[in-house]
Amino acid sequence: MALCAINGNIKQISILAFVLLFISLVMGCNKASHDTTQIPITYEVKGIAVEILEKKNIIRIKHEEIPNFMDSMTMPFSVKRKQELKNLKEGDQISFELNVTNEESWVENIKILANKKHKRTTHKQSPEITNNNPLRIGDKLPDYSLINQDNKTVKLSSFKGRVLVFTFIYTRCPIPDFCPRMTQNFLNTLNILKKRNINDNYHFLSISFDPDFDTPETLKNYSNALSINNHNWSFATGNKKTINEFTSRFGIIVRQTKKSITDWDHNLRTIVTTPEGIVKKIYIGNLWTPEELAEDIYKNTDVNKKSK
Repeated sequence: MALCAINGNIKQISILAFVLLFISLVMGCNKASHDTTQIPITYEVKGIAVEILEKKNIIRIKHEEIPNFMDSMTMPFSVKRKQELKNLKEGDQISFELNVTNEESWVENIKILANKKHKRTTHKQSPEITNNNPLRIGDKLPDYSLINQDNKTVKLSSFKGRVLVFTFIYTRCPIPDFCPRMTQNFLNTLNILKKRNINDNYHFLSISFDPDFDTPETLKNYSNALSINNHNWSFATGNKKTINEFTSRFGIIVRQTKKSITDWDHNLRTIVTTPEGIVKKIYIGNLWTPEELAEDIYKNTDVNKKSK
């Protein structure tokens, strides 16, 4: 029992170390010109096709542990070639190649090992997920209370007077297209905005939906690894009830397989609010660019309004 606990802790630490290493590598790459010829790291993996979204070129796979990369979990993966999904059915046992670069990941060379139907993975899903009071563009942002990386309570109203931009992440997310991309996009947007000299009129907020692991101390270490100036970018979490309600009101679906603490399946939302706390823009997914976000922030800052 003790050995299992130790192994579990080691695995958790290794995942966090990977994420922090990934961020440090991306920061180094950010100083150079964009490299479009990155050679991906390729992993040979086996799993079960849980859901096939052909129109989006996405397949959700319950996969085995990928040594030195991530635990066994259920994750959505991008597929670059639609023919990869041909003849594939939910429940099929498959093998595939997972390709990972600093900026993206995708699966290819999917092979069906067995067509036998398997029992679907059961997910714990918060009852607040189907919130009947969604937040839309033009709505006033509720004044939720969160805990930031300095272990201090902060309310969303405390950012009044600045454009608030926030997204939802968890620090152990190993797929570069998901949480790490949101973090990298924030970093790139920050660099763009610095050139426009409006540093006191916006604030980034990365909110973790994994409060059990993402404690203030963990968020502080994550922030320090990025050399973030917390005057303009905070990391926060909160109690589960608050986080569940907050995420669900923006259409965030967070599913956790069984009782695993690392097996998360989630979608992405990034929200821009005005200095008055009104929802101005909701980015869905991960295809938006730092240039788009920087422009939306700039258009809504008080400095820009006064200059007109």
